[in-house]
Amino acid sequence: MLHRVGLAVSIALTLTCLFATAAAADPYRWRAYPNGDRAVAFDHADDWLLLAADAPSPAAIENVMAKVVPDATLARVLPLVGPRTAIEVSGSSYKALRRLGEALVAERVATRFWPVIRRGPGIGFFDERLAVAVRDDGVLKQFASVGVKVLAPTRLEGVWAAEAIDGDGIGAAWALSSLPGVRWAEPDMIRDAVPAALLRDPQIGDQWHLESDDDVGDIDVGAAWDITTGDLDVVVGIFDNGFDRDHPDLAPNIIGGFDAVDNDDDPEAECESDQDGLGPAATCPADRPYRQSHGTAVAGVSAARGDNGVNGSGVCPRCSLYLVRLLGEESFRSLTNAQAFARAEAEGVWVINNSWGPNLTRFIPLSIAERETLNRITTEGRGGKGVVIVFAAGNDLAPADSNPYTAHPFVITVSASSRRDDFACYSNYGQVVSIAAPSQGCFDDEPGIATTDYVGAEGYDPTDFTRGFSGTSAASPVAAGLAGLVLAANPELTAQQVKLVLEASADKIRADKHDWQASLGVDLAAEFDYDENGFSPGFGYGRINAGRAVALAIDLPDNVAGICDDSCPRCVE
Repeated sequence: MLHRVGLAVSIALTLTCLFATAAAADPYRWRAYPNGDRAVAFDHADDWLLLAADAPSPAAIENVMAKVVPDATLARVLPLVGPRTAIEVSGSSYKALRRLGEALVAERVATRFWPVIRRGPGIGFFDERLAVAVRDDGVLKQFASVGVKVLAPTRLEGVWAAEAIDGDGIGAAWALSSLPGVRWAEPDMIRDAVPAALLRDPQIGDQWHLESDDDVGDIDVGAAWDITTGDLDVVVGIFDNGFDRDHPDLAPNIIGGFDAVDNDDDPEAECESDQDGLGPAATCPADRPYRQSHGTAVAGVSAARGDNGVNGSGVCPRCSLYLVRLLGEESFRSLTNAQAFARAEAEGVWVINNSWGPNLTRFIPLSIAERETLNRITTEGRGGKGVVIVFAAGNDLAPADSNPYTAHPFVITVSASSRRDDFACYSNYGQVVSIAAPSQGCFDDEPGIATTDYVGAEGYDPTDFTRGFSGTSAASPVAAGLAGLVLAANPELTAQQVKLVLEASADKIRADKHDWQASLGVDLAAEFDYDENGFSPGFGYGRINAGRAVALAIDLPDNVAGICDDSCPRCVE
């Protein structure tokens, strides 16, 4: 493996075809960026431009376009984290977009602009910001010599936030990579992320995913609850877009959290421009008319307080909740995300649910900061046993392998099954799927997941409880809640042993209830059949079974490995 110094030299000498010959301060010169010991090659997008502008007027952008690229059309204005906005322009080229960027700066619509990178069908957003890992702090004095300003230390050991003074974050990352005291340097990508939703308690009868009358589609949580309903020491973290912390089914279980978007300790649901909830909220302003509702629903699926005479119950009703508002205008920086995971682990979270995923940026690999953080907390967190991290597979009816988060080898990736124990028609699938969990199906009026809703009329339902939550956003917290029950039953399990328990105890459901050949032209029962190791691309190792999982957690042999391969469920059969 090349040392990073050698890597930078090698790239400069042998991959010159990847780079243009423009001036050093020109971000358009680059055709690759550093990502640890490799260079990630890319093209320039001919239909996207990144602007240093906070909520620019579409009319102002179009006025400039009429002068510079009169044949092009403004297709989309995408607000991103901080004062950054991406614009999608149809009928242009990346060279024409460069002229447009220069004109937008000249007309003071933006203060700076950057090309947007393209990898396959995906795109990525890079500006002047950087993440830099150093071997010792002494090297920070050398940053100015390569045109880099040190901003602040981060929560990640030895990792600093920085920025390129000339605005060229990729170029600065390459320059920093050549300094002997730098372990790695990378541009701090802005990642777009979207919630993975489509959209003795009074409503527990509506929660078929917990226990159904016909024993079909549910996770048999009653058998698990006969053993444990959770433990307040087991902390389930929910990374999402904001929460109603006063909801009567959530408040008793909430022990902490923070807002990674606003960098404060209040993860309360805010107002946003993208639709969430049933419609515009009366208390939200016209430019951000929708109340964030997704996080409240997700949190309730995992760990709403049960047996309290209010609404329904989460899968782990006596687990604690730790709430993190990560998704503001549905984007974040990679370094922000890495620090959020690190902080949650440091503050005692045992399980982290992620009912979100990248959209436009799904084909861009994890940053080194994210990858190192996920590697560390899944193996060293929770006192050396590892934090259990759960991700929704996504709702594109496409391979989940393209999502760098769901493809991480130590996470649990969850696809969606239906009320009929069939495949949910929207769910992603593939070799990275670990397990399936219930959510809303697509046919014969199959019901959604019943869960907590933002109190009042500003959520998904005019009441405090919604019965139509769906997507892999709903499936993932079912699995995360079960991980909480498993750890309540046996807190000594490692994160990888929890993954093994969920896989080995799952029910082998099949995609054979609906006529998929007629709907999709594909026989999903055959495509998603289980192989000799008990694995299905559609359901992973099967739809989770809470009763069996908790029983297995208690009786799991001490010598079962903590790191699994494709056939690991067979070792406990």
